[in-house]
Amino acid sequence: MRAEEKTLYHFLFAEERTKYSVPYYQRPYAWKKDQIENFWTDLTDDKQNFIGPIVIHEEVVGKDKKDKKIYNRTIVDGQQRLITSTIFACVLRDHYKRLNAIKHYIGIHSRYIVATDDSLENEVYRLEAGEITSKFLGPYLQDDDHVSQFKRIKDLYEDKINSKGEIISEEFFNKAKNEYNKAEADNTELKKKISELNSNTPEQKRIRDNYILLYSRVFNFIKNCKDDQEKINQINYLRDDLRDMQIVVITIDDLQSAWEVFERLNNYGVPLTQADLLKNYLLKKVKEDEIATCHKKWIQVEERVGNDKITSFIRYYWMSKYKFTQLNKLYSSISSQRGLNYKNFLNDLDKASEIYETIVDPASSFEGLKTEGGVDFSNKINDLIKTMNSIGITQPITFLLSIVSLAKEKRLRHDPSKFLSLLENFLFQYFAIGNNPGNAVERLFSKISNDLEATIRKPPKHVQKEQNKCFTENSKNILKIYNEYVNEDSFYEAFMELKYSRIGKKYNINRYILEKYEYYLWETKGKVSRELDIKLNSVNQEHLLPQQPKAWGLNKSEVKDYVNSLGNIFLIDVDLNRKMSNDKLDKKIKELKKSKLESVNFYVRKYNRKPFEWNKSEIDKRLNAIAKAGWENIWKI
Repeated sequence: MRAEEKTLYHFLFAEERTKYSVPYYQRPYAWKKDQIENFWTDLTDDKQNFIGPIVIHEEVVGKDKKDKKIYNRTIVDGQQRLITSTIFACVLRDHYKRLNAIKHYIGIHSRYIVATDDSLENEVYRLEAGEITSKFLGPYLQDDDHVSQFKRIKDLYEDKINSKGEIISEEFFNKAKNEYNKAEADNTELKKKISELNSNTPEQKRIRDNYILLYSRVFNFIKNCKDDQEKINQINYLRDDLRDMQIVVITIDDLQSAWEVFERLNNYGVPLTQADLLKNYLLKKVKEDEIATCHKKWIQVEERVGNDKITSFIRYYWMSKYKFTQLNKLYSSISSQRGLNYKNFLNDLDKASEIYETIVDPASSFEGLKTEGGVDFSNKINDLIKTMNSIGITQPITFLLSIVSLAKEKRLRHDPSKFLSLLENFLFQYFAIGNNPGNAVERLFSKISNDLEATIRKPPKHVQKEQNKCFTENSKNILKIYNEYVNEDSFYEAFMELKYSRIGKKYNINRYILEKYEYYLWETKGKVSRELDIKLNSVNQEHLLPQQPKAWGLNKSEVKDYVNSLGNIFLIDVDLNRKMSNDKLDKKIKELKKSKLESVNFYVRKYNRKPFEWNKSEIDKRLNAIAKAGWENIWKI
């Protein structure tokens, strides 16, 4: 290991063929606005700017024709700063081009952003980011063809930071668009590439947003200059500030030391996530010839569940198989587990991530989940997941990963339907209506999962009996918590407090309640409730007494205490509501006759028998009716 002081220029930009890459154990790009603002401040103040240590692993991989050593250099620590420096170099390049400073533009692109390979013919990126990061950073920023140029201009033009059209004018945008269209006309590869440059993942959005933020900072830095030449001179100052940034380069010669430095840097305060550390640890533990395969497996999992959710996902999986673990102790819990086969662990994570992906996606559902005896409980699982997603909780994911995986592996022998129904009703009453703490049940879900996993380690003839015992005993545990936190009075009181919300968690809970109430009404009428799924696709939550009640002879202050009560909210077809708007009740009834929903038809029939006034009394009665149906039937425990 050796250390030496350098400027960023002499480290990354000076040598003709210098190139660095980010190894697979590194995390994705994570810097946000606060870090970018600090970077800009460091860059533009008058001090000598030291931006910290850069740790590299340097390995000799051969010799060239002149018998000079060829090195493979990877970044062990410092990739966040180096990627940001690359983004900023791209910002400067684009400003040079905009000002027609062609020599400066070519100089910074060919010196700061790309380099030549060993043949001195082909361009390579100066900094090759990690596998996922490079899929966007390279084509979007480091490339500078017509597609990349236009996509960056388009993003700048459409971003809120350009709301006044000051940074990218409409004229400049249209000119760039015309140039792109000409280039695209005869080039199918360009057409394909433009579709791949949308920022879809959180990491890609960070890269895009940081480029836009830094671009705007440079624009504001030079906008008061008297002419283009003065602007170019000011950009030159920024370029020189970038190249003169001070670093300490720590070079490590062997891979094992690189792993250890990576971990130790985190122990002394570098903010890596539990998942970052775990990836590093797993890849260090597998055999050397398995590293590439295991890394691809990790990337596959990460892409499936999302980089921002991977730590939580691994924790759910771990608690489903092993033991309850707090989030900040996940790494230490897994790394201290004796006898863990790390390759198998990654394979199991991969399978679990497919299940997780379905659980968290509202548009997905499970099919064909059966016990070994052929009992299909898919609908019960899907109902439980819908409840969980509607009320905005994640604690049951631990249990769902376990029970779904057992079903897929055909190792579930006992029918869990009754237990799943109990769990659905408990979750609604405990969380949505009771608004009780999640930590009281989080350990319980881990215990249920561990108990269930333990049953498959029993002799085959005892598995069904043990699984029945698992569900029975844990039903008692659920009821114990339920009886401690929930009762009939508190249920009704909470219902009376339910209010309309246009978005967010409350909106989802209200819709869930109204949908479940609609299913209940259909079932009491002997109708096939699954037909209702189609009808509910085109309805919204709407006020029967409008929030603007002028046509009703009322003002907003008179109705403010009850107009947003859940008793006044109906599921109504979007087109019907558009026709009714804020009409009086008699006119609304004429349109509501067209509704196919029982909750609406009940009041249409009632009004046709004897017209009534829709007021606070009627609204309270309806809310009480929903609460009564909920307590005695829909979510009965």
